[in-house]
Parts: sequence; structure tokens; C-alpha cells
Amino acid sequence: MTDKNLLIKSHISADKEGALYTEGRRMEQRILLIDDDEAILDVLQSLLASRSYVADCALDLKQTEANFAAHSYSLVIADLNLQHGETEGIEVLHYVLAQQARPRVIVCSGMGESDLRDKAMRAGADDFITKPFPFKPLIAKIEAQLKESARLQAAHALHPAATPPMWSPASGAQLSSGAQTIRTN
Repeated sequence: MTDKNLLIKSHISADKEGALYTEGRRMEQRILLIDDDEAILDVLQSLLASRSYVADCALDLKQTEANFAAHSYSLVIADLNLQHGETEGIEVLHYVLAQQARPRVIVCSGMGESDLRDKAMRAGADDFITKPFPFKPLIAKIEAQLKESARLQAAHALHPAATPPMWSPASGAQLSSGAQTIRTN
């Protein structure tokens, strides 16, 4: 039996962009944006809204915790260089990765240091992009991570006992190999 047949029998389907549908209704893929620069949050939220994504914003760990108390997220885009420096950014990353229904994570930072990217990836981030970034590569990364999130959600819906709610380092699943740093001049 193919995965497509399994999806139909369980009343869950996915379109070519990876959006999940159940009983003909689109399942929400919510995105959390974490950055201490409100202007960046406004631009990203507007960009995502123009593409019909639901995006919430957080400036720090406290707001991140409040957002997770109210919603589940398919994707988090987090800046590692928050107002209290790299330490808080890494703390936010660890908090996000510790969620029971673990979202996909794209880390971004204005610091183009490869050791920061490596630190984020070792911590469990799924991808990394350096600020400032062009919107096309960012949208491509967002769509790829949401597609993977939808695939993992569908696998969990089909086999809840055999799969974690989402990928997590403790699950034994392998990291995606698509992480790249994109630098712009």
C-alpha cells in the first residue's frame, strides 16, 4: 500500500506544496518568528501573510514561551543574536527544540560566523540563513521546512505510536542535509 493510499484512508492528504488537508480542510501550519528587531518581524510577518501563512512574533524568550503556551507551530524562524546577546538566542533555540510537538527550525543571524552556524546545527536547528538575506532563498527554505513538517505530521497521524509528534534529536531521526549559509553583500 502506498503512502498516498494510507493518507487517503486516514482522511489526511497533502498537496504538491506540502500543505496538509483533513476532510477537505487545510490544516494550519503556523510559523513563529523570533527576533529582537520589530522592523524585521513586521517585514517578515507581512511577507508571510502575503503568501497566506499565519505567523506570530516574539521578541525574546518570555514572549516565545507565551506563544507556545497558546499555539503549536510547524516552523520557527529564530534570530540567535537577541538583545541579551548570543546566550539568550541559544536559550530560545533550546526551549523551542524541547517542545513535545517539536517544530522545524530555521536559525538566522547577522553574524556570518561559521562556528555560530555549526553551534546552532549541533543544537538541533534544521537550517541556517545569514542576515541580511534575500527573500527568495528565505521563502524557499520556509517552503522546504513546512513541506518536511507536513510529511512528519502525516507520518505521525498514520502511526502515532511509531513516530514522535515531530522530529526531535532524541527520536533517532537523521538531520536533513540541506543546511547552507547564504551570504549577501
